[in-house]
Amino acid sequence: MSLEAQLRSQRQQRISGLLAGGGPATPPRLHARIAALQRESPARASPRPTRRLAVAAAASLAAFAVVLVISIGGSAPGGPTLASAALLSARQPTGPSPVHDLRRPALLREHFEGVTYPYWYEQFNWFTAGQRTDNLGGGRIARTVFYRHTHHRIGYTVVSGKPLIAPRSAERRVVGGLEMRGYRDGDRDVVTFVRNGHTCILAGMVHSRGTLFKLAAWNGGGALRP
Repeated sequence: MSLEAQLRSQRQQRISGLLAGGGPATPPRLHARIAALQRESPARASPRPTRRLAVAAAASLAAFAVVLVISIGGSAPGGPTLASAALLSARQPTGPSPVHDLRRPALLREHFEGVTYPYWYEQFNWFTAGQRTDNLGGGRIARTVFYRHTHHRIGYTVVSGKPLIAPRSAERRVVGGLEMRGYRDGDRDVVTFVRNGHTCILAGMVHSRGTLFKLAAWNGGGALRP
């Protein structure tokens, strides 16, 4: 299955789950407006919805669609979502592991969109395990560097373009001026933050989400700035 097909399938599954749970509630004022329009309709009128009712229903559906996009951590319609970008960390690397930058011990010799990837081996015993570059559609490119520690593997993904929207329910932490958001996605944890105006994502299966927060917050003695 292609990446685009896999991302589309995941988005459909998420929307289906939201619909199965009743979806986000429509505004009470909209319910009241529709009820008022129904009362205004003559008793002898055709059972078909009036034009005004049809317009109100269409507005309700449009508002519902917008809420769905926001609730699953999306961006503009047709563009990539935070969830689809985080999914890249579950894929296999296609390129070699970046090497340590000996002149800047806290960093790797790998960067994307002005964001340099950290060197975590000496501090946290996480070593690099390959990389990949993906086209997310909508003019967005993502670069993922993989890290391993014992039997765990995570991906550090940087997405080109404007920051993607995190779910409103995501946990918020601020460390050293860096604002981070964390949430659970299936059996994986996700922590996202912004560096150099671009979305950065740490995602993978770890014992605790706190591990991802700790890695994201580490600034290498000032080498990595918020």
